[in-house]
Amino acid sequence: MTEIEMFRGAMIGGACGDALGYPLQELSVCRIQHKYGPFGLRTLVRNGQCGNLAPVTGNTQMELATVDGLLWTDAKKLEEAEGLYRGYMRWFYSQTGEEPRRGQRTGDLPCAGKIHACPP
Repeated sequence: MTEIEMFRGAMIGGACGDALGYPLQELSVCRIQHKYGPFGLRTLVRNGQCGNLAPVTGNTQMELATVDGLLWTDAKKLEEAEGLYRGYMRWFYSQTGEEPRRGQRTGDLPCAGKIHACPP
């Protein structure tokens, strides 16, 4: 198996695990068993916001934005921090439709704490 195949597998596996585990986020084992039975969650659960099965979560979006930034770094021969900045700012634009200001602090972002797991 090549490195790119292993990388692709890790990315897809992480996104799938994140989407499947999304409904269980922050639940204890007792709470999971109470809600889903003694064997826990055994099927996909629809997202309450938009009804999608296995939504693309904020964690997966940040993972993809990081990879996007690393690809920018390599393609444009940038400093890693600049490439990552570009990847995160492209994500920001996908969430808000507005261009961020250079040097803008995260707390200033209009979408801070409101990551869209469902398509608009």
